[in-house]
Amino acid sequence: MKPNLWFLIISVVLVVVSCNQKNKIVSPPQYDFKNPIISKMPDDLKEISGIAFNGERYDRVYAIEDEDGWLYRYEFENGEVKKLKFAKRGDYEDITFTDSLVIILKSDGTLYTVNINQLEHEKLDTVIEMKDVLPKGEYESLYMDKPMHQMYTICKNCKGDKEVKKSSGYILEFKPDGEIFETGQFSLNVRDIERLAKVENIHFQPSAMAKNKFTNEWYFLSSANNALVVTDFNFQVKAVYPLPKSVFEQPEGIAFDNEGNLYISDEKSKGTHGDIQKFLFKKPN
Repeated sequence: MKPNLWFLIISVVLVVVSCNQKNKIVSPPQYDFKNPIISKMPDDLKEISGIAFNGERYDRVYAIEDEDGWLYRYEFENGEVKKLKFAKRGDYEDITFTDSLVIILKSDGTLYTVNINQLEHEKLDTVIEMKDVLPKGEYESLYMDKPMHQMYTICKNCKGDKEVKKSSGYILEFKPDGEIFETGQFSLNVRDIERLAKVENIHFQPSAMAKNKFTNEWYFLSSANNALVVTDFNFQVKAVYPLPKSVFEQPEGIAFDNEGNLYISDEKSKGTHGDIQKFLFKKPN
């Protein structure tokens, strides 16, 4: 065989191997990212952002998109959608539930609260806007830990974090009158993320967070980095999983159901539908 032909064959093989390595899908031990159950979203939710379940109803999910100020309810079985207006146009990023409230997070840290009873109405009559609860910064993550009676958020981009290689998080609680206030802080060590990801100078930008009650771990999505970061209960980084663009184009929301199944919402580019991907929980032996 001619040397030039050998060179061409070897080059092609190296390119194929390199591409396969880049697109290799590595999953947490309890899940298989190669086998999602996909629910395609309607056109309104092409830019789907945060997702959350209300109570023990796991046949439907609530979602927001990051532009128009609508709250959506999506039925998994039949694909039906109901939407309610809660605010004017803006950059809305995540949603969570207490026993009595829906809470929506705007990227500047503003919180919007809605009484759960209003979800069955044709429109939202009373929406409370709460500013200055969080320090100035950019936020995309919100999670309510009902057993702990605490709500968590983490900065996507806050002053000083990048320089000291951390991501600052805040713990929030409620007064009986509905006031939300900060009661504690936590942080993720970005140096640990860099070490486990084997990448230098990461600007880690969390886009969603949730707690897996079956493993007592925290899951953090970073759409900008296309990565999933898993920590222990005390926010010590345990693992980093790359999320290939071929599977997760722009992962923006995360949630777990009562069986430990993992849901990731994925915003799509023009011409395609946003979706929610469900990954079944595999119980340890």
